[in-house]
Amino acid sequence: MAFRTNFASIIGLSSKRDFATCCEQSSTETHFVDLKLNFTDYRPITLLYTDYNILAGLFADRLKHVLSDIIGPEQYCAVRNTSIIQGVAVLRDVQFIVKSTPGPAYLLNIDLDKAFDRENWNLLDRILLHVGFPRTTIAILQTLRRDATTQINLNGRLGESFAIQSSVRQGCPLTMSQFVLYIEPLLRTLHSKLYYGISVGTRTLTCIRYVDDVTYIVRSEDDVDRINETLSAFTRAAIAQVISAKTKLLDLKPEPHSLRQVSPYVTTDPLRTLGIEFMQNSG
Repeated sequence: MAFRTNFASIIGLSSKRDFATCCEQSSTETHFVDLKLNFTDYRPITLLYTDYNILAGLFADRLKHVLSDIIGPEQYCAVRNTSIIQGVAVLRDVQFIVKSTPGPAYLLNIDLDKAFDRENWNLLDRILLHVGFPRTTIAILQTLRRDATTQINLNGRLGESFAIQSSVRQGCPLTMSQFVLYIEPLLRTLHSKLYYGISVGTRTLTCIRYVDDVTYIVRSEDDVDRINETLSAFTRAAIAQVISAKTKLLDLKPEPHSLRQVSPYVTTDPLRTLGIEFMQNSG
């Protein structure tokens, strides 16, 4: 707080303004925006001030110490002593274990449309309050986004400033921590709807997630129905939106099961999750 007190006049201005440059989503190189192309193919890269990053970085580091008490054990991002490599290893274990487990088993990878852009700040504050964050801490986090504005750099020209009302700010140290907190109610609700799973070690596993990369272990048609019902409810509340065309259901035990006919998500193509492709009978 001493830093913020001494530099309040600077933080009060610069932490609320940033600049976004649009970059092509499918490329690692930066391109100027061609207005003839579809804007959905571009993602903003936000340039934040140093003072903002210092304050946000301090809070991100502190959050790591408490997230493990709030976030479910299926999340392998932003929680201390976890990594995406652990998530991949667990999924490989699941793929091996189902070979000797009776009944069907599927991996359902859910693709959430613009998940980060849909982060509602008012809902995030309510979640933070619900899980026990002090109001003073929430108020400080609010100062990093309240009345924030941005400008778009289009072909070297800055547009007019406009207010940011939702989403995360790319490059912010708090992005991952806040997002896993924001999406936790949805994923916890989905978790409660699944009655079965796969026993891995001492726990029954129904889900593996890394930020918004969410994969469920599905054992029945009822599992798929319950997941769809829950996602529909959250979609109506404008909290999440599923891209049906990119959501995939991979049969880990390719046998004649009823899910093969009733689910529109079933695929025989490799399912990509956590940066790794999983296939039938692989492993």
